[in-house]
Amino acid sequence: MIMISPLHYRELSAVVALVDEANAALPYHWPLTPNGFREMVLLHDGAPHAILEINPDGWLVASEKGRVVGFIHCAVGRLRDDEPDKRRGFVRHLAIHQDAPDETAAALLQEAERFFRARGVSHIDVHHMRTGYPCRLAGRGALTTHDFRLMVALGEAGYDIRDRWLMYERRFHEHLIEFPPPIERLRLQIEDQVDAGFSFYAAQHTDPIAHLRIGYLPELSVHGQTPTASLEHLYVEQGFRRRGVGRWLLQRAGNELLARGYPRLVADINHRDEAAQALLIHMGFDELPLSGYSYGKHLV
Repeated sequence: MIMISPLHYRELSAVVALVDEANAALPYHWPLTPNGFREMVLLHDGAPHAILEINPDGWLVASEKGRVVGFIHCAVGRLRDDEPDKRRGFVRHLAIHQDAPDETAAALLQEAERFFRARGVSHIDVHHMRTGYPCRLAGRGALTTHDFRLMVALGEAGYDIRDRWLMYERRFHEHLIEFPPPIERLRLQIEDQVDAGFSFYAAQHTDPIAHLRIGYLPELSVHGQTPTASLEHLYVEQGFRRRGVGRWLLQRAGNELLARGYPRLVADINHRDEAAQALLIHMGFDELPLSGYSYGKHLV
């Protein structure tokens, strides 16, 4: 029989081992100590992309005959782009032991819904890309496609696939030749984010036409032994697309990263965004052998 209860300190090492086992096949992962797990998982508030409450009642463990066989991490909050009064439920992580009983994931999801209902939450996002941990997928939150048992459990529990994500990376070994687009009165402003990255703002005179944001990934840089940054945002106004603006911003970003000592850039792209995929491939990015899903459900 599966028992679900809040995480107890004596179970911490077993939960860390479970999560490490589940993540061992990921390209951006490294083993965690119990203290590292507390800091990077349990006490991580979703920054910079989300604002999440830290509540130990949402750290739930599944046990069978005293053995830890599953873990789910629930949090209430919002994405930074949401309206200030919006509240969502987030399942940030869901893992089960390789030989856990089939009903383990279903039992964890059922208890998670009780947690969210008690807090007046009506919508749940599971493995939302913007609520990842620093130690998993370089800050991304997608459920990887090899987690087939979890995918089945989510479908049977009424969760719908919302987005599929593709992962890319590019390594910069030398200065890139830049090709500014032929746009009159083109201006570019750079804004630093105090050791967290930088942004480019492109404008035609004073009218904004594009924005690119780069974030640093310090944990991946240390453990991966290569200073690494993340392409967090790239947007070009509709009237200026297909004119080389996005390509130019990526070229400028690559040169800026190389000058700052960050030779690797990673990116996640929604599978429906064919234009962004084409741009990255044209820019020499390699698609990683990894993709992931985000799920959602409205509680009734």
